[in-house]
Amino acid sequence: DVPLKPVTLELLFSLTVRLFTEGAATFIAKVGGDPIPNVKWMKGKWRQLTHGGRISIEQKGQEAKLEIKEVTKSDSGQYRCVASNKHGEIECSAEMHVDEKKEAAQVEGDLRTKLKNPQEEKDIDIVELLRNVDPKEYEKYARMYGITDYRGLLQAIEQLKKEKAEESGRLVRLTKFHRWFKRFLCQIGKLDPWSNNIQFSSFLKTQIMVSTPTEIIKDWIVKPLKDQHVKPKASATFKCQLYKDTPNWKWLKGEEAITPSDKIEIKKDGKDLELTIKNCQPDDVAEYSLEVEGRTYTANSTAKLTVEGKCRTCATVLKFISPLKDQTVKEGKTARFELELSHENIPVSWFKNDVKIHPSRTVVTQTDGKKHVLEIKEVTLDDTYEGEYTAMAGDSKSTAELIISEAPTDFSTTDQSYVTDAGKPIVMAIPYTAYPKAEAEWLYNNQSLPTDSIYTSADCTEYRLKDPKKSDEGRYKVLIKNKHGGGEAFINLDVIDVPGPVKNLQVVDTADGEVSLAWEEPESDGGTKVIAYVVERRDVKRKTWTLATDHAESPEYTVTGLQKDSFYLFRVRSFTSVVSDVPDAPLNVIVGNVTKFGCTVSWEPPLSDGGSPITSYVIELRDRTSVKWSPVQLTKADELSAIINDVIENKEYIFRVKAENKAGVGRPSAASQPVKIMDPIEPPSPPQNLSWSDQNKTSGIFLTWEPPKYDGGSSIRGYNVERCQRGTDKWEPCGDMVPELKCQVTGLIEGQWYAYRVRALNRLGASQPCKATDEIQAVDPKGVYDIQLDAKLLAGLTANAGSKIELPAEVKGKPEPRVKWTKADLVLKPDDRVSIDTKPGHSTVTIAKTTRDDTSTYIIEATNSIKDVAKTSCFLMWTKPEHDGGAKIDSYVIEMLKSGTTDWIRVAENIVGLEYFLKGLMEKQEYSFRVRAVNVAGESEPSEPSDPVLCKERLSKRKLLGTQTGCDVRRHTGTFFGLICSLNYTSLHLEIDSSVHPDAGVYKVTLENSLGSASATINVKVIGMFLIQTLFWNISQCYVVKHVCFSILRSSWTL
Repeated sequence: DVPLKPVTLELLFSLTVRLFTEGAATFIAKVGGDPIPNVKWMKGKWRQLTHGGRISIEQKGQEAKLEIKEVTKSDSGQYRCVASNKHGEIECSAEMHVDEKKEAAQVEGDLRTKLKNPQEEKDIDIVELLRNVDPKEYEKYARMYGITDYRGLLQAIEQLKKEKAEESGRLVRLTKFHRWFKRFLCQIGKLDPWSNNIQFSSFLKTQIMVSTPTEIIKDWIVKPLKDQHVKPKASATFKCQLYKDTPNWKWLKGEEAITPSDKIEIKKDGKDLELTIKNCQPDDVAEYSLEVEGRTYTANSTAKLTVEGKCRTCATVLKFISPLKDQTVKEGKTARFELELSHENIPVSWFKNDVKIHPSRTVVTQTDGKKHVLEIKEVTLDDTYEGEYTAMAGDSKSTAELIISEAPTDFSTTDQSYVTDAGKPIVMAIPYTAYPKAEAEWLYNNQSLPTDSIYTSADCTEYRLKDPKKSDEGRYKVLIKNKHGGGEAFINLDVIDVPGPVKNLQVVDTADGEVSLAWEEPESDGGTKVIAYVVERRDVKRKTWTLATDHAESPEYTVTGLQKDSFYLFRVRSFTSVVSDVPDAPLNVIVGNVTKFGCTVSWEPPLSDGGSPITSYVIELRDRTSVKWSPVQLTKADELSAIINDVIENKEYIFRVKAENKAGVGRPSAASQPVKIMDPIEPPSPPQNLSWSDQNKTSGIFLTWEPPKYDGGSSIRGYNVERCQRGTDKWEPCGDMVPELKCQVTGLIEGQWYAYRVRALNRLGASQPCKATDEIQAVDPKGVYDIQLDAKLLAGLTANAGSKIELPAEVKGKPEPRVKWTKADLVLKPDDRVSIDTKPGHSTVTIAKTTRDDTSTYIIEATNSIKDVAKTSCFLMWTKPEHDGGAKIDSYVIEMLKSGTTDWIRVAENIVGLEYFLKGLMEKQEYSFRVRAVNVAGESEPSEPSDPVLCKERLSKRKLLGTQTGCDVRRHTGTFFGLICSLNYTSLHLEIDSSVHPDAGVYKVTLENSLGSASATINVKVIGMFLIQTLFWNISQCYVVKHVCFSILRSSWTL
């Protein structure tokens, strides 16, 4: 889970590459890190390479590739691959040398295919092998490397001869090479000792082959050189430690090799090298370097030697006669820094922002005696070139600043057209790009316009006409300039005025109730085409004009509906199209859905469309480091968002939008906040729909939820479940991260109340918690009581006298209910014939040796203190106290305790029965209840409080467990055919007084509520003497629309 820095960076070809012009060079680097690093390629220390032209840059996964096509000699130099992410940066480098293409040499194949294992390729780069070897050692090296290509060996010797001749400027005789090689061929049996038939060809075709294992050493210099500053006549010592011992090294002063002398001392001890310069003088001031070069590697270390500034002939201190001066250069031009020192031939080092500058294709340094020049070609408007430049000469330095500006020649448009109505204010605008801010001059008919109507900002100049007239119509010229240059643009303005009056209005014909008119077009149409005429008439006896038509398309019209013998006046007006203004700026520009490929820009329409429908929207952007706005996309009028892909990853952009109608492009919207183009990674949104189930005191609680709507740009790794105990505000984790959308929370304290919440996790971290659950008590849930009777007993039981009968019943409920059996409204108690066996889950009554007295209705009841709870009500039930205090119980009192409080509140008094329906409770509030008994002496102590209950809605269909009789029970009590029928919340009671044989038959009961209905039947037999027959129907899970009922269940048998 800990992000890794990009510490794995390996340049697969980090060696000195020698190529010939017109070839191609390829560098491949392997990078690694978390997050995946961004890679950039640099040439030298400060020039960044970009994709395009001859340069191709690719990055696929962990492989970064740089390819340079058609290389030239100017491409020679050091190339660096720099990998970075938010945790750090690392780099590696390689040198490339490009030689002019010669007929005498060529490179065959790609370097990567040449770097083969010596077991697979036996060819040797003989020239490189022998280049730095003493000719006396040629035989030793030929045997060591098993060279059998004797012709190639001869050609290599010839090539070395030619190179030495070019370096020395004279012919080098290699007759001793010839003699040695002839002797060598004779020894190995490849040549007759007396033969002189040996030809040394001047043509050499070299293949770059590596026959020994390629050793790519990233850093040969373990301890690099350090700058030395000494007093005159003192000694300066440069020390360096190599990666390993090697003979391929040399010391350089500038570009010249150093050899030991009375003044120069060179020491070597294994990997340690030392250069001492004795009796230092100002002439010794220079850059000294150690260069290590082999066939597959190259490395160097450079340091400066400075001597306290005195020359050989005078005691003056080194100083700048002409120091550097600040430069301001236009983009694309060449920046030139010049200085002059007090002494000649003093080395000067150049720095930009304290980073040393190395010559390249665009950076050139020149020295002419005391004068030193730094030229930077083709500068651009970015941080690559702008900054502080410093020249160091000994201990002296001179600093100047380079500012790159852009002349105001980049106009968004150089010829615009505006159209406006006469008298309607208009703003004409010309956008430009320049730094620093430019000055603008507006001209009309070659006359300068008043400056109080001109407004110029950093990127736009405007001219405002408050009351345009027809005389203001024409061509406007805009001149804009700053100290770096200038530019011009033109605007064509058309002012639309009202047309003139029509000419020669005449009556050409009259008829019964009609007059035909004709006229000529007006002399002036106001600048736009006449599209219709308006004809009006007026009775000479009246003062008001009446419209005859407003859409006469030609200069003639017949007016109808006139009264005979009446006199009328007529008039005609011409009508032109209405010219609109440009729309207002769009509103609420928002940039969203940002990824490394682009973003989405959305906006709202402007408040005013200028009087003409909007035809399109123009989206513009600019780099945060630039002041230049560029159009990037055009959308239709009904599209209020656009996906922008023409952007560069990891750059910051600012966006704005303009609306356009037929009058032109309106003002831009307010600019958006800067947005960085990259894949967003942020915490996810909270999980959704947290719910719970299966709450109990032993196995805990089971939670489920749904994933968050937004994963934050990274996949969800898991979830953290938290809980908070009542009375504290501390949320504690419920264990380790959960990978699924469910969790079983255990380890709860029985009786305690807990709230739960969940957070989602992605790669960045945890989300905000979801909405917490209500507080839930860690207890077993209260179940619904259920009594199941033997189906054979539901229709009644007939037994012979003296036989044994059993009445079994299954009783279910949590917590275990109290069970009571009654016979004819009397509590049934065990005796020598009657036994009651009640165990958890069931209860059975057994009667031995039955008699006629046992004929009756037997009822079983399961009781708890609270029957059920509804949304705003609760149904309570209790039993009588064991002792009545010596006096009859008159009534009962109910008290209530609201969760979170300590005071009991009296909510009901004078209750006669053993149950009560309590209303007026608050939804989603938790309550506890207790009951007091009242007699003539007063109130008893309160009962034990009930378990806390939560008021909430519960709905269910009625379900009838037992058999029912046919009685209409749409109300709680009622009369049906003279029979008394009543319904409480647990059973239905139908009583038939003085039953007779005709009362026998099948009885049916139907229960109904808003959720449906259910019915049942019971078969009644009348035998023996007259008696009061009572039938009971059990109602299980019976819910009334406005409140929930049951906690007492009854089942009955008629014996």
